[in-house]
Amino acid sequence: MLIGIVADDLTGAADAVAPFAHQGYAAGVGLSVSSSAQESAQSWDALALNTELRDHDDLKPTLIASIVRRATRRLIARAPQVYFKKIDSTLRGHLRLELDGMRRELPGRIALVCPASPVNGRTVENGVLHVDGTPLDQTGFVEKAGPTPKFATVRSAFDLTEEPTAAKIGLATLREGIAAAEAELDRHITSGVRTLFCDAVTPDDLLTLAKIVLRRPDCYLPVGSAGFTRAIAEIVPIRAAVEAPIWNTEAFTKGRILIVIGSMHPMSREQARRIVGRTGVKPIILNREYKWDTWSERQAFRERFQSKEMVYVLITPGEIHSRERNYPLISILRMLHAQEGRLERGPSFDGYVITGGHTAQQVCQTLGGKDLQILGESEPGIVRAVLLRDRGRPGVPI
Repeated sequence: MLIGIVADDLTGAADAVAPFAHQGYAAGVGLSVSSSAQESAQSWDALALNTELRDHDDLKPTLIASIVRRATRRLIARAPQVYFKKIDSTLRGHLRLELDGMRRELPGRIALVCPASPVNGRTVENGVLHVDGTPLDQTGFVEKAGPTPKFATVRSAFDLTEEPTAAKIGLATLREGIAAAEAELDRHITSGVRTLFCDAVTPDDLLTLAKIVLRRPDCYLPVGSAGFTRAIAEIVPIRAAVEAPIWNTEAFTKGRILIVIGSMHPMSREQARRIVGRTGVKPIILNREYKWDTWSERQAFRERFQSKEMVYVLITPGEIHSRERNYPLISILRMLHAQEGRLERGPSFDGYVITGGHTAQQVCQTLGGKDLQILGESEPGIVRAVLLRDRGRPGVPI
């Protein structure tokens, strides 16, 4: 296997492996730590395992580390050339805990940390993560994420500001070339440094880091966003396309589509408004009060999806409690796919468009999904996939 990735949410996992699908590699995502993608005989070239930890703030640190270690062991069993820790490009999640958990299973590796993704407006300069040119701690991304000083630098977000075994690699060093950068890395490693926070402002900066990783893949543990994996994918040899499920374009041009807006990000909410405005579709906006206690209530709701409309838009609540994420989405999906208490053989919709990692997880699992075969991207961050299911049920384009 070329690369094994541990990610903390589903959309991040898909983003991370998608560039390898574009290069002709068999790219897959395991929906959870116990997913069949992690245990099956499927010969993935690039595999991302989803720990589902991004938004779980109520788990004990020991459990978080245990889940990450378990996922890492799954990858070790497949012996990838490169191990990669996928993190959010705006530094959400349990960064230090997950990094430490993965390194417990890969002792001795030097972590090269760079969350930059220039094509998505994420850059790192002087150790500070910028979003479209604005320092992260001055953006809306961290309003509810904790004390602002934590996000002043990438290093502080990992809680390694005072750690003597951590250091920084600046743009000047990277842009001197691979030889100069490797010499600087070796000096740090010799002095006992085990975590290096790297700047990157342009795709070429990430390419330099990627080349360093691939020159000594057994030495490093790269840590970053999909921008970093995209750089790695760009410099590995292109392969003849593997046999994979065919992307069903007609599902989205002639079929019935369910759009599920689950991301809480304001941009995702704006996208929902634009979809509704351009299509004239009346959205179904959910709230916690949906109970459907009686058969007639459930039937009335189902009937809203039984018209001849081609596009349906389902929008989750704007604010949700951590213990009831996207409620009542699961109940809705089960209702839409249930018939006299039994799952239908096929999906009610021909294709799905989903925003939000946790939402995507709920949709895929409710549809009986086991793995995601990643087929590429329409543009960076917009992933095309087929949800693979068991019992001979057809795959679902997402």
